[in-house]
Amino acid sequence: MKPQPITSVKARLGEGPFWHDNALYWVDILSKKIHRYFPQEDKTEEMQLDQYIGTLTPIANPEADKSNNRFNDGKCDAKGRFRAGTMAYDPKTAKLLHKIDLPASQVSSCAFGGPNLDILYITTANVDLITEEPLAGRLFKIKLDIKGFPTNSSAD
Repeated sequence: MKPQPITSVKARLGEGPFWHDNALYWVDILSKKIHRYFPQEDKTEEMQLDQYIGTLTPIANPEADKSNNRFNDGKCDAKGRFRAGTMAYDPKTAKLLHKIDLPASQVSSCAFGGPNLDILYITTANVDLITEEPLAGRLFKIKLDIKGFPTNSSAD
């Protein structure tokens, strides 16, 4: 058997292919594109981005019943579970693990820290608020019973 080309897409730097919902996804890093191939229809779609993207990964939506909800930024804990915004779920089961309610409606990111990496620091935003929120834009922290990964450094 020989590998056969299956689309007319000629990526400059194709990376990160994965199969999800009966389609194959991959990125073209240098062209700043996401591609999706539907083999049943032999059809390819692409999405042009305005910045480089290195990879994609499918994640379940634990709050699918909230039409205006979306994931913000996220991190993985030491067990490889993805934690995003005010919620966390196990990617193997899509089960919601924790929900952290904050006195700010716009959660922007989070990171694990502290000597044992068991403190979750959470940033919030203070823009385009519908009503005044006294604690919007503040940094929050919460001690958890799990540990995260340290932030990696890069050396140029």
